[in-house]
Amino acid sequence: MKNLGDLIPPKLTTAERDALPAVTGRIIYNTTTNKLQSYNGITWIDASGTGGGGLTFADVWAINTLMNC
Repeated sequence: MKNLGDLIPPKLTTAERDALPAVTGRIIYNTTTNKLQSYNGITWIDASGTGGGGLTFADVWAINTLMNC
C-alpha cells in the first residue's frame, strides 16, 4: 500500500543507473547493491545514515518534502 507522501524511488541496476543522464540530487534504489543511492553532482553515494558522508534519513525526508510541495 502506498501512502500520500511516500518516496518510492526508481529501482535500477547499476548498469541502468549509469546509463541515466547525470542529474544532481537524483535518488534511486540500486537493485545490484540493494542500496538507496543519490547522485551528488560528481558520483553516486550510498545512503548510510551513519555519518559516513552518505545520504541520511534527514536528507531523504528533506528531498521528499521538496518533491511534494
